[in-house]
Amino acid sequence: MRSRFSAFVTHNESYLLQTWHDSTRPEAINFDAGLEWLGLTILRAKKGRAKDSEGWVTFKAVFKTAEGEGVHHEKSYFVKNEAGAWQYVDGTLFDTSK
Repeated sequence: MRSRFSAFVTHNESYLLQTWHDSTRPEAINFDAGLEWLGLTILRAKKGRAKDSEGWVTFKAVFKTAEGEGVHHEKSYFVKNEAGAWQYVDGTLFDTSK
């Protein structure tokens, strides 16, 4: 999770695509040039240990745009591929407008 956040910060498209599961991987990632990622807080992890084949990570990522700061709050789902590497499948967003 932290490595994918760092990849978003540095616009490392290659790494993000490599760590994205085939079933949901986009063709390309369109980075928003006006968005700056400021920090990541892991709130909860369920499963995702070495013996597991799947796991969930709930996190908040703070960002800044011309309009001000915001929060991306998500519960992400990961699976381990045959090579033992974790891959992002999808996520559920939480409403942060409240």
